[in-house]
Amino acid sequence: MKQPSELKYVALSALRGHWISAVLLFFVFSILALVGVGMSFFIPFVPLVLYPMELVLEVCFLEHLRGDERALSVENLFNKYGDYFVAGVLKRIFIGLWLLLFIIPGIVKAYSYAMTSYIVKDNPGIGANDAIEMSMKLMNGHKFELFYLHLTFIGWGILCLLTCGIGFLWLQPYIYTAQAEFYHDLLEENNISYSAITSSSASSSEMKF
Repeated sequence: MKQPSELKYVALSALRGHWISAVLLFFVFSILALVGVGMSFFIPFVPLVLYPMELVLEVCFLEHLRGDERALSVENLFNKYGDYFVAGVLKRIFIGLWLLLFIIPGIVKAYSYAMTSYIVKDNPGIGANDAIEMSMKLMNGHKFELFYLHLTFIGWGILCLLTCGIGFLWLQPYIYTAQAEFYHDLLEENNISYSAITSSSASSSEMKF
């Protein structure tokens, strides 16, 4: 597995020259999330409907890392939404149930499920529950490594707070891309191969478990 510094280097290299698209994509997602939080005071289940969009966001940065020039297009947040709806809702429900028991187990489970979006991407037609189970297998023994990767961004997070949160528009794409490279490392360690097929309209991959 690569060290966090190596994962972050790959992420920065991938985002170089694409920051405007990355920031715009995350900005639109953030606006939708804020609207969802506001509506939740009147319609409690609205956030649950928006959670799958975060999976789409993760996949957009994975596809960009794989060379898809259109992966960071805002329209992908909506075009791909249906593909990740069930997995996104189920993932959030599972995490929520664990958090109801204890906070720490809930956080641990969140890391266990962290690769769900990528697995759905690389296995078209897979069931949501199967994708979550595959994520748990991939993350077995690697949850702390991903946690540590996220921890290395704390310094940047503090600086972003000093910008009234504006800096997060740059930081989050950085984190998402580094996490996508972490996923690639997991595949390599488990001898799992994917073949990325990039066309003028989309990028798709096939994973063999």
